[in-house]
Amino acid sequence: MPPIKTNIYGDYKVCIKCKNHADVIEGTKNYCVECWYLHINGKSIKEADQEIKEEERFKDKKWETYSKHL
Repeated sequence: MPPIKTNIYGDYKVCIKCKNHADVIEGTKNYCVECWYLHINGKSIKEADQEIKEEERFKDKKWETYSKHL
């Protein structure tokens, strides 16, 4: 049996959305990291990761185009 995870206060909290272990306590609501990120940013961590990767690819392409003209 895996150990029960406790938060920094030594108690066990459950996410209000998905019922997994809660990592973040926001006021009186408990969230796991995934649900908290979705609540705060309106998108999942995977979606944010994909956006960052697309931006990096765009910057790389822009730099390649710029450096060819130097």
